[in-house]
Amino acid sequence: MIVATIHLSPTAAYGVLVDLYSYAIIAIFGFAIAIGMLKLRFSSRERWRQKSSFSPFLSILSATIFAVGSGYPIIASWIPPKGLFASLIKTPVPWYTPPTVAWSILGFGMLWYLGFNLYAARRARKEGVEFQVQKVPNFDREPMKDGESLGAPIQVHETVFMAWVAQEYNQPHMEMDQRSSRASF
Repeated sequence: MIVATIHLSPTAAYGVLVDLYSYAIIAIFGFAIAIGMLKLRFSSRERWRQKSSFSPFLSILSATIFAVGSGYPIIASWIPPKGLFASLIKTPVPWYTPPTVAWSILGFGMLWYLGFNLYAARRARKEGVEFQVQKVPNFDREPMKDGESLGAPIQVHETVFMAWVAQEYNQPHMEMDQRSSRASF
């Protein structure tokens, strides 16, 4: 994204990147989160009402307001500016660029995800291997405070190992120590 805006001035490039971020992350994902919250609240299968002690009326109202607030820019960004507002805005890119690029990035990400899942399923069927991700968190202790012997554990970083592993290697009867060995990756 930064390379795509290299021909713009720093101020204009920053504005375009902020527009893309705002549209893709805040508006689209915010709207998806709000719809997910409403789905959980109304789903009888999830029994969210029994899990949440918060007032159902307030949580539904909050999620609805959040959905409307996040959904407005999704729709409003596709309407070209007119009148006095259009003359005040001097952008180096057309008005439809941020929503078009944001939806293109999300669409490409979805295609990449589906393509990788199809590739992984094909490889599992033909070669008998599956893609595994192993995460190994590393913890440290919080600095000691007055009178405490040990501070709380804090995750410092996480090492992620990814590998194609034979399916018979992933049997449940194997010991955990054997499956989590770094040497196997």
